[in-house]
Amino acid sequence: MEFQTIEQVKTILELNSNDFEGIKKELKKVITDLHPDRNGGEYKNGHEKEVYLKASEALEFVEQKENEAINQSSTDLIRISQLRSLMQMTNENLLPQKIEKKEQEFRSIISEARTESTVPYKLPRISLAVITAILSFIWIFPNQISEHPILKRWISPDDPIFAIFWFQLLLITILFWVYAYRLDEKEKSILKSLKLESTHNRIFRDFREEVLERKDKKRFSHTELYEFIQDRYNRRKRSPSLFLHQVRIDSEILNNLASLIIDKGMERKILNEIEISDFEPIYEIK
Repeated sequence: MEFQTIEQVKTILELNSNDFEGIKKELKKVITDLHPDRNGGEYKNGHEKEVYLKASEALEFVEQKENEAINQSSTDLIRISQLRSLMQMTNENLLPQKIEKKEQEFRSIISEARTESTVPYKLPRISLAVITAILSFIWIFPNQISEHPILKRWISPDDPIFAIFWFQLLLITILFWVYAYRLDEKEKSILKSLKLESTHNRIFRDFREEVLERKDKKRFSHTELYEFIQDRYNRRKRSPSLFLHQVRIDSEILNNLASLIIDKGMERKILNEIEISDFEPIYEIK
């Protein structure tokens, strides 16, 4: 008889296995047990002969199906391999466009960014400027106060103490504005440098040296690179003192910079994405 399916073989010959090897093993046992050589070259009866022939035919059918499955599996693996190669080629071709887009976005973020360093200085600068302007007006135009029925009791522009106080406040205001200006310029300089290719190369070179010194050599995550850059630019913690406040680059800028450096490393084939751990890729330095 001609078998059509593996299930048909199992049903007719009462087999229990579900895989090819198990089914073939059971069929070979049936063939061995019912072989004519075990009975002087003859079958014991017609039923055993029929079962023997069915088992032999079934064994050929199972082996044929097994070979077909192996060939199909090989074909599928080849297709998967080809698909992966195609996807890799596509990603490699699209990577330059992706990097260009990221660079544009990164430059846009930097152009619009104002770090937190300038925020604490806005109110003090305005307040000092207003107070100094008022005192300067009083000192330059003393008659305006001397003729005022209420202010003349509390403020005396002719008093030397008032002049000293005004001069000190003016000096503090000037020094504070100079300090704030220098801090703003430092921030602008740092943000401008983050756009440069040389800065990206220097950051990656220093980070690579740090990675290669570790036990799990050559492997790192996006978070590790981000934290390295964060430590590089925001190493000093915010001080409670106003005059000890330091420039701190916004975390979004540094996070985008880390992504941009990784993409450039992938494009230049010095980085390779090897696995995903804790919801983020792990990269290896070639």
